[in-house]
Amino acid sequence: IEKRRWEHKYNSQGFREDEKPPQKDDTDHLVMGIGDSFTEGVGTHCDSTWLRFFEREINTRSNCKIRTFNAGAKGSDVFFEYLLLEKLLQQYHPNTVVLCINSTDIDDIIIKGGCKRFKKGGKLQFNSPPPWERLYAVSFIVRAIVHTVGSYDWTLLNLDEREVKTKEAVDSIGFMVHRFQQLAKEKNFHLVVAFHPRENEIVTNNFPLDSLAEKLALDTTLNVVNLKQRFAETGLITKNNASGYFWKYDLHHNAAGYKIMGDLIAKYMRSRGMLCTKHN
Repeated sequence: IEKRRWEHKYNSQGFREDEKPPQKDDTDHLVMGIGDSFTEGVGTHCDSTWLRFFEREINTRSNCKIRTFNAGAKGSDVFFEYLLLEKLLQQYHPNTVVLCINSTDIDDIIIKGGCKRFKKGGKLQFNSPPPWERLYAVSFIVRAIVHTVGSYDWTLLNLDEREVKTKEAVDSIGFMVHRFQQLAKEKNFHLVVAFHPRENEIVTNNFPLDSLAEKLALDTTLNVVNLKQRFAETGLITKNNASGYFWKYDLHHNAAGYKIMGDLIAKYMRSRGMLCTKHN
């Protein structure tokens, strides 16, 4: 069992960040990262998240001075993150927002649903489980039957259902990316969409978001970086060495993995001319 200890400090807004007063006049380029636990930085210290490595990479290798804001929230997905960003934009005026997406968004959407999960009064209503879920919850025998005889996965879907629901979830992620882009136009910030794989997806060369990333990259109005592709092109993280950049049981990046993630996002943004010239 992996035995590591990291201190997670959260500010009054619930982010793994220092207190960030509402933004006023600021000469620095503000880059806000939004995503799930990989953006929050689960699996490493607060000074070793991909955003911190990104910030140091930019500030030490260019004349551009940037600051970062870590708005990552573990367990979140693109639907939650869109509402979160809308709220944050009432206080902050980022020059760039980096939206990080991975395949756990697919599972989150299958289980929680899309926009309809958010009800009045701040209430949530997730998708209804199958009627036999109550028996599954209390009986190991039922679980064995469900997974072996019924061939249901951990989301309680069989193979056919899983294929349909996965496609629907991927399509909804694409839809939300365009909503983020529309918000970027309205609020005058650059949007970067970073798709990043998990270790098993690198090892098996099976990233469920590959096709979506490729499709979105064809849209010249979008800034899309597929980190699985960048890992392979640079040879930095491959199926042969991926275990050195992810925790075996925790499944998140370790500090070395987050450094590569941050450095490659920085390299992509520089290649697109998205930094400086007075914040573009």
